[in-house]
Amino acid sequence: MCRSLKACLTSDSPEIILEKSLSTLKNAVIRKAALGKSRYVTYLTINPDLKRPQAYNGIYSNPDIHSFARIRTSSHELAIEKGRYNRTPRDQRTCICGVIEDEEHVTLKCKLYNSLRDQFIDNPASVDSLTHLLDLPNAPCYISQLFQTRKTIINERRQANP
Repeated sequence: MCRSLKACLTSDSPEIILEKSLSTLKNAVIRKAALGKSRYVTYLTINPDLKRPQAYNGIYSNPDIHSFARIRTSSHELAIEKGRYNRTPRDQRTCICGVIEDEEHVTLKCKLYNSLRDQFIDNPASVDSLTHLLDLPNAPCYISQLFQTRKTIINERRQANP
């Protein structure tokens, strides 16, 4: 490993520098997950090989790719993530349907979004994990629409029950 950026730039090719940087980042994620930090444990569940998703090779709208990145990095507004910040016990971070609202529940299991899954995923029953889902070519579009639909449902419920 280089002692300074200047040393790296003078001795290594850009590919080597990128490889070293990614290796350092991967090791940090693994180390933090091993310490039990829930965000990193979730990230390793979603992306166990710590690889770049295929979706980043496609052409998507900005909101779609933004939503996709948010679900991958636990930077979203699902109850599981909001609860991390306000220290809500995990079993109280629930979806409207009453189940813990985590990434896997919302994207793969929640009955509120069955029709959306049918619209975006050819055979929803064959998608057995969030990792598998995020490898699908239309995952960014699905995740974006899912977040929009979720927001609409929550707003409608708030207006109905002020």
